[in-house]
Amino acid sequence: MPLFETAIGKTLAVTSRFLPQLSARAEARLITDHRPISGSPNFHDGGRFWLWVVVAPSHSPRQLEPVDFTDQAHALAGLILGDQQFEVGYSGSSECRYEVRDPGPRALTEAIHILRMYPDGRVVLQWGLRTSPMANTLNVELSLDEIVSVLCHMHEVAHDPRYAAIHVRRRTERMRRFDWRVGLTPSISVDNHGVFHNVSWRSLASSTGLPAVLPTEQNPSCPVHGFAPSRMKGVKHNASAVDTFSPALAHLLVDAGYTGGVRESVRKALAAPRSISSHQLVSVVPVLATADESAVPAIGDSTNGDRATSGTRPTGEPVPNRTTSA
Repeated sequence: MPLFETAIGKTLAVTSRFLPQLSARAEARLITDHRPISGSPNFHDGGRFWLWVVVAPSHSPRQLEPVDFTDQAHALAGLILGDQQFEVGYSGSSECRYEVRDPGPRALTEAIHILRMYPDGRVVLQWGLRTSPMANTLNVELSLDEIVSVLCHMHEVAHDPRYAAIHVRRRTERMRRFDWRVGLTPSISVDNHGVFHNVSWRSLASSTGLPAVLPTEQNPSCPVHGFAPSRMKGVKHNASAVDTFSPALAHLLVDAGYTGGVRESVRKALAAPRSISSHQLVSVVPVLATADESAVPAIGDSTNGDRATSGTRPTGEPVPNRTTSA
């Protein structure tokens, strides 16, 4: 808790004895409660290697009227998903959900990316990562560059006025803090004609370099509340992407077994020049790549509710598809 809030909290603890109602209202306005982020899902295994990115206000904002929330959520979906064709999986007063489907020849029933928004300001992005094959194994390699690009993109989104617009605006918006959570699916289970294979990601590819040592027999892991959760709360509004995500990314590398220059590798990756415009954040079909491509089918067997309408921009103009292969 910031020093200012600590001092305010001590003062309110005294005044609450004499002016309980006034103190309660002041506390609700001035003290961060971290309630929105507490509603985030636990990060779990699934049919894809998901990169989970969650952002929420540290202090609970007042909520919009339902019709305003759904309108603003749709506008924010256009910013986050950019030129990708998305579907509205659900839209209501308590949640809006958007999905990017797999348009490739090996179409999956599960979405590539899933985006959820809530009226308390919480945004949950499940980004399906591309995979690369590893020799003589079903395990795969992921791209650290792709992970960092998504993180930096979401950092830009959190500072866009369209993000603050999904809840009632506050005069001190630029002074408010963010709570973040970052997670990565460590393994998935793949059904190959009735035989289930456990597939893990075992290494990362990076254009900026990685730590010197990676164990050959270590399976990565991910805490249920994401990496470095205590250090991802109460992040200042003016914190850079490097400062915001360094703790989580360092924890990710350590739990994957990387040692020897972790901090330096993380800072280089996050500081590398990247185009983080939503129109250049391209969707890539994350088909499971294996040494024997015929041994394991495409991933995914999940239902996510009825799809109401196709995605459109806030203007009503259809969103063009912009998918490339790896």
